[in-house]
Order: sequence, then C-alpha cells, then structure tokens
Amino acid sequence: MAEPLRVRVGEERHAVALAYELATLGPIEVSRNSDAWEVSLDGLQTSDLVVSTLEAIRRTLSGQPSVTAEVVLARDTYHMRGE
Repeated sequence: MAEPLRVRVGEERHAVALAYELATLGPIEVSRNSDAWEVSLDGLQTSDLVVSTLEAIRRTLSGQPSVTAEVVLARDTYHMRGE
C-alpha cells in the first residue's frame, strides 16, 4: 500500500478546514501529533491528486501569511506558507 500524502499544520482549525477541502479526493484522517495536527490522504499519489491537494492547502491558508503547512509527499518534505 502506498504511503498517504500528509500535511501538518499547527492549529486544529486549519486541519479541519483542509480535511473539508480534501474530502472529495479520498479517505481522510485527521490526528494530533506532539507538535502539530496532521491530515492524511490515502490513495495513489497521482499528479492530479497532488495538484488538488496543493490547491486546497493554498485556499485553506489564504490570507494568513504567518501560517505554514508541511507537506510530506513520497517521503520528501515541502513547506507552504499562507499568502
């Protein structure tokens, strides 16, 4: 089974908003880790899935330049900041 695409954010409200945005893309799990909230999206990490996820993160963080999200994709980690 493929690794889930994971997004970590600092606040529960961002995790919930992101999960809502991603709900149509596949099974979603929201959990609390020691220092962040994590949204996991199960499924094959196709280009369309990745682009849709990145767009959802952008919408979720829009208008909040101090908020960041850590995206774990194929064992690589990327960071996005609200605009």
